Amino acid sequence: MTVYIVQEVKNRNVLSAEKYGELELLLPEGSQIVLSSGPTVKRLTHKLRNFNDEDYLLLIGDPSAIGIACAIAATNNRGRFKCLKWDKREYKYYPVEVNLYERGEIDDPVKYREEAFQWLRDNGHGDLIKNQVSATFGKGEDDSASNFIDKIEELGYQPNQKVWVEPMTLKAFVREQIAGGSEIPMDKFGVFVGAETKISKT
Repeated sequence: MTVYIVQEVKNRNVLSAEKYGELELLLPEGSQIVLSSGPTVKRLTHKLRNFNDEDYLLLIGDPSAIGIACAIAATNNRGRFKCLKWDKREYKYYPVEVNLYERGEIDDPVKYREEAFQWLRDNGHGDLIKNQVSATFGKGEDDSASNFIDKIEELGYQPNQKVWVEPMTLKAFVREQIAGGSEIPMDKFGVFVGAETKISKT
C-alpha cells in the first residue's frame, strides 16, 4: 500500500498517514502550474502509473495538482480511488472512497460468459445470444454435408459449437439496463460502473 502525497507543504506533518501505507511524494514544495499543465500531467501520470485499490491520495498542495492527481488515479483504477481526509477534531486521517458512477462496461465477457448467458436465457433475454454449430468435412463429402443437420449423430461427427453475444450488443444492453434502473447480476457479466476520464495537455 502506498500513500501518494500530492505536494509537499511547508511545516505540514503527515507522518500519521503512514498508518495507511508507505509515503511517496508526487510534487515538491513550491511547484506551480503556471502556463501549461503538460509537465505536471506527465510527472503525475508516471508516478501514479501503478495506482490501485490498495493505495491512497493525500490531497494537499496546489488545488490544480490535486485535481490532476485525482483524475489520473481514477483513470488508472476504473474510476475508483481512495483519499485521506484530515479530521481537525480527532487530529487524525480517515479514508474516503470515491467511485465515479457514469456508465456500465464489460470487464471480460469471456471470463463470465456461461453464467451470463444462462442468466440472459432465464430472464427472457435469450434472443441476444447467437449460436453457431459447425463441422469440417473432407473432399468428396458434399452429400454428408447436405444431410449434416439431420444426421449429425448417426454420422458420428463431433461438431464445434460457438455461443456468443456480440460485444457491442452486450455493452448496449448493459448500459440500457443500468440507465433504466433494472437490476442485473454485475458479477456474472463482469460489469463495473465507472467513469471515463481524459486528460489533455495544454
